Amino acid sequence: MAGLAQTPTPPDEFIGLKWGISNDEAKQIMKAKGAGYVQRGSGENHLIFSGATAAGLAVDYWDLYFGGGKFQRGKVGFKDEYDIDGLFKQVKKILTEKYGTREKETFKGDPSADWHLTNLGSKDGITIHLYVHSKNRQKHLKLEYINDALAKQFPDAPEEKAGQDDKL
Repeated sequence: MAGLAQTPTPPDEFIGLKWGISNDEAKQIMKAKGAGYVQRGSGENHLIFSGATAAGLAVDYWDLYFGGGKFQRGKVGFKDEYDIDGLFKQVKKILTEKYGTREKETFKGDPSADWHLTNLGSKDGITIHLYVHSKNRQKHLKLEYINDALAKQFPDAPEEKAGQDDKL
């Protein structure tokens, strides 16, 4: 039908990592991407990697979370850039072109943008959170994808600890 906007389909992956894959599968994919495994802080339900790229941008670290042995949430911290606000706008533009208008956006303080993409007839979907994290006058850009259904089904994935955004 002409004139009707098509609702974007929720992604079935987080930057090349399919939802629901195992810890071992994720390690193989990340190794192929050229990311280095970080032993310290990693465990059965939480893997940390450093390096490689996402959407053509240099990544400082990757946080991958598992519940019930299945990948359900991923986050990247992009390498520090001099113009963090410009980087935020660049990544936001990429996500907006792919997934449409943001559900929520904040400009007060550190900027953030959120998308929630659902499959037809379902409340569950994928939540995407892009945000700038500030600490000690330094800003860092973070991008997180959460598979809502897997997070509800397997709530044993570790919660982030205070200060976890500051590692590496």
